[in-house]
Amino acid sequence: MSDIDSGSDPDPDPDSDAGAANRDASAGLEYETDRELVGIVAVAENGVIGKDGDMPWHVPADLQHFKETTMDHPLIMGRVTYEGILETLGEPLPGRTTVVLTLSLIHISNGA
Repeated sequence: MSDIDSGSDPDPDPDSDAGAANRDASAGLEYETDRELVGIVAVAENGVIGKDGDMPWHVPADLQHFKETTMDHPLIMGRVTYEGILETLGEPLPGRTTVVLTLSLIHISNGA
């Protein structure tokens, strides 16, 4: 995995929106200015990311890394992945907020 530089200016122009937000922070409001976006992708050497709603391999160390990295953080995943998790576990992954991206105009329940 690699860190991704957001390209954000650490010292924004005081007249910009970011500068205004920093002035608000200096007035006693606290907020987090640095965010880290971590991407975890499970993909085989031939480009396969899933087969019949499941991963075509099982690597316990990878699953443990995924759990440790994502616990208490939001997850973004596609509808098919989310539905596969619901089929397997009967519920969304515990300890995480799930955001489901889909082109389908359907309502997805069960905590997403």
